[in-house]
Amino acid sequence: MRTRLDLPEGQLAAIAAVQTFGDYLSFHPHLHVLAATGLVDREGRFHLMPVESIEPLTELFRHRFIEALLREKLISEKKARQLLGWTHSGFSLERWYVEKTAVKKPGVPVSFPVAIENPDQIEDARLVVGLHRYGGISENFGVKVNGTEIEVDPGDSAEFSEFFAPLDAELPVEILKQENVVTLQMQEGTTITSVQIVTQSKIP
Repeated sequence: MRTRLDLPEGQLAAIAAVQTFGDYLSFHPHLHVLAATGLVDREGRFHLMPVESIEPLTELFRHRFIEALLREKLISEKKARQLLGWTHSGFSLERWYVEKTAVKKPGVPVSFPVAIENPDQIEDARLVVGLHRYGGISENFGVKVNGTEIEVDPGDSAEFSEFFAPLDAELPVEILKQENVVTLQMQEGTTITSVQIVTQSKIP
């Protein structure tokens, strides 16, 4: 933007707010940003950015973002090459929620239906389960998706006097269907606050 407006010392005008939860009060950290489409010079005058294609900026952002994920070892080199090789700028990330949860567990299995669109286009998937329990989660629990056992790392959930957070696990994409069933068997006294399957699909 500074190059385009010939303002090497121009100041950006933006404000950002951090939000740590989504619509279903599950852990979903993200930013809300309000940014001006221009720069402010030393005299306080605002210079509007001309209306033009943002595709070059989109490509630059895509490459730098994927490089940052790779540098922090959040994705593999194979995944980075795959993302950079796509014709379009990115991927479609969808969250498929169970509409009604808030189920306090009596220690027996409870099943939840999760509907997903275009399961054959999914390349990566994760199960995210929001849990709450006084005394932490100190006993092993069972998770199945469409009858397949899913290993979920409980992390440090047993160390809290009151645990209220999500646990997540990678899902094999080959087990996913349009109509899915997530079955949970949690420690007695655990409240299931949310159940969702997060999918990443290639943009055709």
